[in-house]
This record gives sequence, C-alpha cells and structure tokens, in this order.
Amino acid sequence: MDNSPHILIVDDDEYTRDSIDFILQSARFLVSSARNLGEALKKIQLAESQGCPVQLVIIDLQMPVSGGLALLEELQHFRSYYALIAISAYGDTELRTGLRERGCAGYLDKPFDDQQLIQAVTRGLKKKNHSSHVHLV
Repeated sequence: MDNSPHILIVDDDEYTRDSIDFILQSARFLVSSARNLGEALKKIQLAESQGCPVQLVIIDLQMPVSGGLALLEELQHFRSYYALIAISAYGDTELRTGLRERGCAGYLDKPFDDQQLIQAVTRGLKKKNHSSHVHLV
C-alpha cells in the first residue's frame, strides 16, 4: 500500500474538486473527493475499511444542503484521526477564529494558488501527526 497521505476533498463544485485533486496528486498525495456530507462520510468509512484511512479533509464551507460546517461538526469528535482544512470564498476574521476553536488545522480563502494549498495541507498533516503523538504519550 502506498504511504502517501490520504486527503479527502469535500466540495459541491466539480471544477474546484478536480482542480484541488490535480494539484494534490501532482504533489504525490493520495486523493479522494466527495460532493456532500453523505458522500464524505461514506468515503471516510470505505477508506478506513480498505486500510488507507483519510488523514486530512479539505472542506468547502458553502455547500447546499449539508454544508462544510455540518461535516466539521461530524468530524470534530475525531480530530486526532483527521486534520481539517476549511476553504471558502466568503471568509472573515470571525469565521477563522470560530474554525480554529472547532479544531480546524487551517483555512484558505478562495481563490488560492497551488503553493498555498500544498503548504496548508503540509501544515495540517504536521499538526495531525503532532496531536496524534501527544495523545499516545
């Protein structure tokens, strides 16, 4: 099995999902994607059952039906398993503060460039690995 970190992209916009997928695969990450909360939870369970668990989730906060905040709420109980990065075109300081308080490892304003994305993912994975080690001590 590949040792590349497994990243899940959750965004209702196909173009955004495909763009992020391409950037991350080019950087040698294993990538899955989902359009909504239901798909995301299924992909996380499937990855776990296949022995390739998701390590970081990139969540678009503005999605119809069950948005990124709903997924964030679902996953906050498992912060030691997943790092969370929120993305949005409508961010502000209050939102960023609230996301940090909910355990988000990072936040990116849309549009962002390839380097910003890779840096945020790398930082998120380091935070995840650091917090995982802290829980084991």
